[in-house]
Amino acid sequence: IIDRCEGTGGAVKSPIGWLPSPHDLDLEELDVQHKCIIELLGVDHEEWQKEIAAHEKFFGSLGGVVPQELQTQREQLAARFKL
Repeated sequence: IIDRCEGTGGAVKSPIGWLPSPHDLDLEELDVQHKCIIELLGVDHEEWQKEIAAHEKFFGSLGGVVPQELQTQREQLAARFKL
């Protein structure tokens, strides 16, 4: 994170924001396979679509008291996943 703030670290743009690049993480001391790191840093579109639908249902259950900015953020997230 510090490297990214200083403009020296890499990141990958995703629908949920910027994620660290696997090669930019210091994983030397960890006994973790590269494919596991890729999976951990991945974005499961199907699961996120379910999550966004659950947000919409939850917001609806609140009877219109959800601040517009939260509604806007949810709509923008849904758009990034093309819901």
